[in-house]
Amino acid sequence: MPWKTDKLSVSTDFPDTVALLLPVQSQDIKSKKHHIPVVDRTPLEPPPVIVAVVGGPRVGKSTLMRCLIKNYTNQRFSEITGPITVVAGKKRRLTFIEVNNDINCMIDIAKVADIVLMLIDATFGIEMEIFEFLEICRAHGTPRVMGIVIF
Repeated sequence: MPWKTDKLSVSTDFPDTVALLLPVQSQDIKSKKHHIPVVDRTPLEPPPVIVAVVGGPRVGKSTLMRCLIKNYTNQRFSEITGPITVVAGKKRRLTFIEVNNDINCMIDIAKVADIVLMLIDATFGIEMEIFEFLEICRAHGTPRVMGIVIF
């Protein structure tokens, strides 16, 4: 049989036909690539910037968060439970998260936080937990850590 339909073997009896089929097949593949529907998966608004407030006990984490939230919203909070998202501009949102003085909480927040506000009590100095958290942030690649000394 001079003409084979197998793609791997091509008959040499009809070289003109083979030469005509190869460009048509490559054009079909190119046209299929152009007609693939592309879904726009970009969100309408960017995700909020996650601000973590880290520090030891009785340092003033809740007070700092209350002051920051009051600055953006002009509303007072008596008790803060969980993360709070505020609108900081037309296209910017901030999520404030208060982190407990626990190593597991610090590891979790170091993975997701964009900005870390680290509160340091000047009467006690830099404690071991602060060094541990800085090392965790360095290991996970937290981009920005700001230290705030309170006395």
